[in-house]
Amino acid sequence: MRALKVWLAALALALLLVLALITYLEAARGPNIRDPEFVQDRAEEFLAEATTELYEGESYELINISSPTEDWVLLTITRKSPQWEEDTGTGGSLAIGRLEEGAWEFRLLGERSFEEWLDELPEDLLDPNLREYFRLYRGLEDDEGVSARPAIFSSLNSKPLAQKLYLPYKEGEAYQITTLPGHDHHNGIYKEAIDFGLPSGTPVVAIADGVVVDVKRDSDLGGCSEKLADHANLVRIKIAEGLQVLYLHLRYNSVEVRKGQKVSLGQELARSGNTGFSCGAHLHIVLERLCDDGRVCGSEPLRFVEFKTGDPRYNKDYVSLNKSPQDWQALEEKRRQEQERAEIEQITDAVEKFHTIYSCYRVKDCDESTLIRSWITDALFAEMFESFCLFCPSKADTATEVSEELLPFTAPKTEQTTVRTKEVWELVVRGKKRTDYTVVAHFLVKENGVWKVDGWEIECGYVIDEDGDVIHKEHLEECLWQPPEESTSGSAN
Repeated sequence: MRALKVWLAALALALLLVLALITYLEAARGPNIRDPEFVQDRAEEFLAEATTELYEGESYELINISSPTEDWVLLTITRKSPQWEEDTGTGGSLAIGRLEEGAWEFRLLGERSFEEWLDELPEDLLDPNLREYFRLYRGLEDDEGVSARPAIFSSLNSKPLAQKLYLPYKEGEAYQITTLPGHDHHNGIYKEAIDFGLPSGTPVVAIADGVVVDVKRDSDLGGCSEKLADHANLVRIKIAEGLQVLYLHLRYNSVEVRKGQKVSLGQELARSGNTGFSCGAHLHIVLERLCDDGRVCGSEPLRFVEFKTGDPRYNKDYVSLNKSPQDWQALEEKRRQEQERAEIEQITDAVEKFHTIYSCYRVKDCDESTLIRSWITDALFAEMFESFCLFCPSKADTATEVSEELLPFTAPKTEQTTVRTKEVWELVVRGKKRTDYTVVAHFLVKENGVWKVDGWEIECGYVIDEDGDVIHKEHLEECLWQPPEESTSGSAN
């Protein structure tokens, strides 16, 4: 009996020694660095310390982590900010983890080394068909591996778009930006993209006139998973040669336009949604630049009319000025009418000032230096006042009364026009009274945006003496002036 007790004690001691040895060996060997929980702890530590592209109060949140494959792991993440509404968010992003020398290293989407690791990532972690979706820098490196701007971009900044760009939601609505250009997943060729926090179902409207070149409307899949990247509903609209606008993450079956359709500024295209790789409903919009072969090879800044100095930025409500096509058309018609009225007023003013100058021209000793030269061309002024009016009538031969009626005219479409006046001049010529009834054509040209009279001629009319007899007439067939019948017996010719 005693021997049995001794044997059991020895056995217990041996087990303790074995357990102690196992514990020692485990401690010496360290944790299982490929254990999913261990990798997740390391990933969360990495994200907690990451500050790239984050503003005060923002943080990265780990959405999903794949099971380690060999020495690799893929993280699905998003950026959270307390000011965003509950039903809006931002696009999803990725990070790649790699086991190097016994420790996990991580790279965020948008970093240069992320591109290098993406090529080596096992197929089990990311479908090869999706890699191009997350490949941001391919084709944009110079010989030294530094990000380079393609030559096709070199002249764009000095050649502004012919049309203005307005925010992609309706007039009067206000939303904030959830991802700025160059932040988060907006890097490389899509660096200039912007995410707006549009709640699901918000109408998305055209930021400019254009032609639809691509649509997808049939996807009802979306969420914060990179595997959903190809499921985003979208609209692409060409707005200029080599430039197209991409509207992404649109709601299922909400796209209202078709490929090849012309669209107008402010026209409703679709509704915002959460399809594709999207961590909450929002609108992703980017101005894509095309290379000569038709590939998207870059992006350009979205310089919306509503942006002011220092924009775009976070924590600001952007109120849209983007009207409906009908309202834009009405506004354009109003502007056209105002411009026509301004043209007519300026031409009218020029003709009136011309008559002031002409009256001086008809009178000896007029002081040409006091006249407003800006209403007639230099050539006409020189013609009228050549030799200081030496050939003008004498001072005694002056007009005692003048009446002028500018005949109705429309705003000209070109920079030359002719307007007419119906005029009556009461004159004293060499001591005798006479009255001129004339229709005068005034020839005007536009110089540096200002209408000026460049010449004139009498088109038709007649002259009567103090007895009421017609002493001269010309081209009366269709003239607005017709002499009284009883006055036609005079010495008219």
